[in-house]
Amino acid sequence: MIPERLDMPSHSRAPIEVDRAPVLLEPSVVDGRLGRFDTAGGSVWLPIDSPDDVIVRDIRAGLLFEGPVIRALLPFIRPGTAVLDIGAHFGQTAIAFSDAVGSDGRVHASEVDDQLAGICERNVRSRPCGNVIVHRAAAWDAGGSGGFPAPDFHRLGSHASSPVASDGRDGARVRTVVVDEIDLQRPLSAIKVGARRTGLHALTGARTTIARYGPAVIFKFEQQLQAEFGTSFQDWVDFVASIDYRFDSIVCDVNYLALPRTTATHRSEPCHFA
Repeated sequence: MIPERLDMPSHSRAPIEVDRAPVLLEPSVVDGRLGRFDTAGGSVWLPIDSPDDVIVRDIRAGLLFEGPVIRALLPFIRPGTAVLDIGAHFGQTAIAFSDAVGSDGRVHASEVDDQLAGICERNVRSRPCGNVIVHRAAAWDAGGSGGFPAPDFHRLGSHASSPVASDGRDGARVRTVVVDEIDLQRPLSAIKVGARRTGLHALTGARTTIARYGPAVIFKFEQQLQAEFGTSFQDWVDFVASIDYRFDSIVCDVNYLALPRTTATHRSEPCHFA
């Protein structure tokens, strides 16, 4: 994924210096293992004991993580509707979606890692985001619980890298939730799936909801992360066809926007395989 720099007033922009590492923000307040970082897009609470977490570093460098993904969905998000943010990590996307749906809308943010969910809740509470509901659970195709391995920083470099294990035996037990069983309270206009290995399971549990509302769906697919679940991109192709959707565009190489077949073509880079 390619994060992008937050828009700044024109008089404050400086030339990009590609030969020098970005200057990282220092916390203005420290509370245990968390620090408050005052970014151009607002204050964000982040772990201060994980300096190599790629998402933490991007935010501290003044970058908006998943900015292109957020912007790809914004044209489809209507005020007063609901948005699903599956894999919400620190809550940046949930906050952006909160602004998009407005005070009458709802954002349902699911996060499997309990520590991340706590940080997400704290960031949401620090903003006027009373329309965000954080679900401390993994969106899955069946309710109950699953195994949750520890973050693998050597392989993926982020707290947000650890999915529910496919066999349910590894790591701590976590709660799972089925999207079709969530009371969304509003019509659903968009789904963002940031869960890098478990997204297909999450959307399989959302079939009825997708059929009812026809939301725009953007999901992340990285082939090297599929082995644990025995899945492939063809499984995604088959799923998208089975819900009568089509691939519309690719965002930053690994995020795929899928729309109902009757929806007008989006303006991003088109997909040519479907």
